[in-house]
Amino acid sequence: MRKEGVPFNNDTQILAVGTCYKLNTAESYRICTALIEERQSKGLSIPRHAYCFAVALALRQNDVKKAQSLYSQILNTDNRLCQSLKVLILVMSGAVTDAISTLSAAVLPDSPVFVKKTEFSQEVDSVKKNPVEQVVTQLKQGGQVTQQTLDVMLCHTPRGRRKAEPIIEEGRISRRTLRPLRSTLLSE
Repeated sequence: MRKEGVPFNNDTQILAVGTCYKLNTAESYRICTALIEERQSKGLSIPRHAYCFAVALALRQNDVKKAQSLYSQILNTDNRLCQSLKVLILVMSGAVTDAISTLSAAVLPDSPVFVKKTEFSQEVDSVKKNPVEQVVTQLKQGGQVTQQTLDVMLCHTPRGRRKAEPIIEEGRISRRTLRPLRSTLLSE
């Protein structure tokens, strides 16, 4: 991207870090951390999704300290991707009791349907530590463990926000008079 002169904005930052995540090599991990650190040194903001890719790559490379450091820089962690990453970081760092507290806080027994429940990726189900397994079982029974993997969550392409259409557009025709809408409204 640099060779082609493509500027690094938020979208290209996410794309570059996501590509490094997908490559999952020691070299791509080095490039990923360099991209994040370069942007931080310039005082530029880093999108949450880029941080999530970087955290997941650090976990894949078994660099739990770096994953913790990157995760601590995410400003808003109130989504299922960040919560799943948090639990995996806690378990991999040996803080099983903190992982249990995070999971237990999300268990909502018999809550109404309209209450938003915290969901986790299926990777939390793969944690085979006995106390964690019990809480994850409760979450599964409550429908709070999705079938999506972290990889699917990370690589999901969100739909763009639609622009609101103007209320009156030139060229629209009134159904009643079959004349352009603008002249119909002015005559009434």
